[in-house]
Amino acid sequence: MYDLAELPGICKLVDLQHINDESAAFSHPRFSKIQTNHKTLQHMKEKSIRFFTSQDNQKTRKKSDKPRKSKKQPTLTGTISAKGIVVFPVKTASALDLGVSPMRFKVGVQEGKRKISSLYLVQTDVQTDGFDLVKAGRSYGIELAGVLTNNGLDFKTAKHAFVVKEFSQDGMTGYELQLKDSEPKVKAAVSATGKKRGRPRKIEVAA
Repeated sequence: MYDLAELPGICKLVDLQHINDESAAFSHPRFSKIQTNHKTLQHMKEKSIRFFTSQDNQKTRKKSDKPRKSKKQPTLTGTISAKGIVVFPVKTASALDLGVSPMRFKVGVQEGKRKISSLYLVQTDVQTDGFDLVKAGRSYGIELAGVLTNNGLDFKTAKHAFVVKEFSQDGMTGYELQLKDSEPKVKAAVSATGKKRGRPRKIEVAA
């Protein structure tokens, strides 16, 4: 390969002083090779460039990639105590933002059913038709002993648990407490004589 820097040497070889036609210098074989090499370099520099867009920067999912599974929402539960209090444990209360401020709820059941299968809670600011949400230890609860008793729910001899679901109907939004199957409460173990098992406590008598 030849470089354009060799052009002066070629001109000397041709001896332009004895040539009337200057184009004869450019017809020299060595100059022809340099000219061809120069055109080749120019052709190599002219490249077609494709520029990326913001959409090209999005990661495309391969066919072999499995779709990501959505995280399963935790099941929110609660219980009804032996005193007829609807209890929301700390985990459930935190997930529902219960107790962040004073709250009252209207409580209802589905009409036409003899047995309570769900309790419906709708938050309200009216004092006359609501029940207060109160804090008891780390949990929160609503005292509904009279309502539950009058509607045939036995909470003294049976354990009741529920699952909390959101519901919306007739422009109202709230929570549905879906009651699970009740379980009989386990009594303390007694002996054949009818006395509770275990050692009796010693009572010290002051002298």
